[in-house]
Amino acid sequence: MYEVMPCISLRCSQDPVNAPHPCSYFRKWGTYHSYDYMQDGVPANRDIQQPSEYMGKSFLLPEVLSGCRKAPILCLGINPNLAGFWEGKRNSLYPLFDEFKQYAHYFRYRSVAKLALPEKKYEEYGGGKKDTPFNNTDLKVPLNTSGLKQIDTELQNQEMYLAYQDLLDSLAKGMKWKSHKLTVGEDISYGNMVACASAKWITKSDPAHPDMPPMTAKEKDGIVQECFFKRKYFIRQLIQSLPGVIMIFSQSTANAFISSFAGAFTEGNPTQKESIEKLLERKIVLKLGTLPNGEVASTRVIFAPHITGDPKKFKDSKQKIINQ
Repeated sequence: MYEVMPCISLRCSQDPVNAPHPCSYFRKWGTYHSYDYMQDGVPANRDIQQPSEYMGKSFLLPEVLSGCRKAPILCLGINPNLAGFWEGKRNSLYPLFDEFKQYAHYFRYRSVAKLALPEKKYEEYGGGKKDTPFNNTDLKVPLNTSGLKQIDTELQNQEMYLAYQDLLDSLAKGMKWKSHKLTVGEDISYGNMVACASAKWITKSDPAHPDMPPMTAKEKDGIVQECFFKRKYFIRQLIQSLPGVIMIFSQSTANAFISSFAGAFTEGNPTQKESIEKLLERKIVLKLGTLPNGEVASTRVIFAPHITGDPKKFKDSKQKIINQ
């Protein structure tokens, strides 16, 4: 937590200005409406909806593993989704905590939703089509009697996280578990190879979205190399968690994951750039290490198409995923 939370700020403020750091790419996605809790300290309950203050437009904090560190299933994507980039989700709110324990609490209990301003309030404060990630204009939130910009918030369900819950429901149905209580955050945790958010993982300009910045495609000094391989944020969180199952989403994530753990697969022998379809045809097991008592810690690895990025392929593969 202490390393990841300030990471992008350190990389962008303490590196030479004439030698841009790979992480500075994420600054090109612009700024987004942010909030902080009005009360200091860790919330007294699990709810991520707490009395909150509007903080204005800001760059985003990196993300850590969401959910319980001991959840038996861990889902892995390439990087967090930036919903607020799109016009229909500009009322999205992003945490700008200055307390590490609040940051930890948020990701422990986030589950299937993030926060947003209610649409009517968003429009009342000046939100709308002119409110883009690139204008740096704050909403006109009035001050309360204490001189704070207190706001109402609502839960904004995320399609990807709801699909995780659907996988748990489908698993329970297949196992004939009645009245199950499997939930995202407790039985599934989720993380990303790269800690910072973008709206789309692209390496070339997209004519349909000219304001969407392509990232560097250089493997030796790119973002995946920096965050996943060099700083090993996800890998270290994986070793802290030791899940029984890891679910890998998308071909790009699969390629990087397989190359990172080459030689550690004890069954299934996946190869880099092997298609998701082929990887789903067999059992694949990864050795994570040896525990202090000599027991080998291993995990089942299931590769899958991206739930939201490639929904048709995911739908076609869903039963195979459940069977695995």
